[in-house]
Amino acid sequence: MVNEPLFSNYIFIKLSDEDINWSKIRSTRGVRDFVRFGVEVAKVPEQLIQQLKVDTDAIDSKTLETNAPREGDKVIITKGAFKDFEGIYQSACDEERSIILLNILSKTIKIQVADQDVTKVEK
Repeated sequence: MVNEPLFSNYIFIKLSDEDINWSKIRSTRGVRDFVRFGVEVAKVPEQLIQQLKVDTDAIDSKTLETNAPREGDKVIITKGAFKDFEGIYQSACDEERSIILLNILSKTIKIQVADQDVTKVEK
C-alpha cells in the first residue's frame, strides 16, 4: 500500500463568504491561483471534502505490508546487476519501484529497483 496525495499540489481551504482577503492567500509562497470555473472561484461541497479525507485509524492493519522496507532500513537486492548488494532504502519512486542507496567504491549512488527485487534485511 502506498500513501500518496489524491490531489498533489492542491490545498483545500475554507473561507468565509464575507471578509475574504484574497491578496494574502495569493501572495503566499507556492500559491499560483485558485481553481476557477470562468470567473467564479470553485467551491467544493463540505460533504465531498469529508469523503476525500482518509481516516488512517480506519485502515485495517492486516492490509498493510508489515515487512515492507521504510526509509533508513537495510535492504538486499535479489535480482539484476546489483544482486546480493546491501543498501539503504531511501524512498518509493512510484507504485512499483524504489530508490536504494548503495555504497560502491566509497561513493554513495542512488539506483531505482523494482520493489519485488528488494528484501528488507531482518535485524
